[in-house]
Amino acid sequence: MRVLIYHPRFVGYGGAELVMCKVARALYARGYDVAVATHELDQTKYRMRTARIILPLSKPNILNNLVCSLSLSKLANQFDVLIMSNPYAVLDFFVSIRTKTPIVWWCHEPRRKLFWKEMGDPKPRDPVSWQMKRSLFKFLTKIFALRCRTLIVHSNYMKNIVRSALRVRGLRVVPFGVDLKDYPYTRLLKNKRLLYVGRVADVKNVYRLIDAFALVEDKQARLVIIGQGTTGDNIYMMRLVERLGLQEKVVWRKSVEDLIAEYVKSEMVVYPCINEPFGIVPIEAMATARPVIVARVGGPAETVVNGETGLLVDPYNKKEIANAITQILSKEDSFKMGMNGRKRVEDHYTFDRFLSGIEDILRSVVG
Repeated sequence: MRVLIYHPRFVGYGGAELVMCKVARALYARGYDVAVATHELDQTKYRMRTARIILPLSKPNILNNLVCSLSLSKLANQFDVLIMSNPYAVLDFFVSIRTKTPIVWWCHEPRRKLFWKEMGDPKPRDPVSWQMKRSLFKFLTKIFALRCRTLIVHSNYMKNIVRSALRVRGLRVVPFGVDLKDYPYTRLLKNKRLLYVGRVADVKNVYRLIDAFALVEDKQARLVIIGQGTTGDNIYMMRLVERLGLQEKVVWRKSVEDLIAEYVKSEMVVYPCINEPFGIVPIEAMATARPVIVARVGGPAETVVNGETGLLVDPYNKKEIANAITQILSKEDSFKMGMNGRKRVEDHYTFDRFLSGIEDILRSVVG
């Protein structure tokens, strides 16, 4: 089977990029003829043995996306199936009407800027020009969704949102998984080290996490933040840490060479992101047998079992987040939570289980 995977850009580190890179490599290893089409690829971060095709796109806008759709649709006609992940508006619609190849939309989430209401986000503060385009882009996105053979989502939470936003039925839920041999685990260290991994942004709730951490009375607790955002977000976070007097208790690293080692060195992982579609971080944390604190609404609320593998909190309530942190810090048998998490990943969230689900979908689409 010839499979073309499109994802706009493989630069930096993000959940969607990580998933698509791993899928491309795994399908290739299983004997599929795989090619990856993108507009930009950092090969030092995303090492792929598959064919790589760089599609010219200087800047995403209506005209450029339309022109690029011609190249992608012609390319797709050479394959048995086209997987489109996070496609740009307009480009997705015109590809769907120009190619005869069956399309699978890997819908990590519908575009939050378009479907902010369905995602539960606050109304964006956009210029008038963008507000005028939003209705058109939403309409074209809905038509594109209807033209796809199927849509892949990672959680039932996202399935319900996509069904509401796009009015489609061909939805398949395939939770992501990890390769357990890559995730060593040891008995939980009661070292009072908290870990957050992810972008620095409002939707990731990292600012409220810092506010909550300031309420934790344990003076030995330390918070390690791994990730970065825009320049403005980074500056705001640093100023917040300074204003709260947490310079000695909060460590910020924009990136690390060995993320798994950071999980192992931590007592818990705190990931209270707002309306998170799925959340790879909680799965990775549980794979290393570390308790996880996540929001009680969103994809992570399906993977983390409250009181067994971690704690679910109101992501808008910084006092509740602080209390959850304190509860795990003071719980002598919290290592049991970690081991329960490891067992849950072994039973439900392995990469082999995930990939088998994807292969079933591809076979059904191609027939």
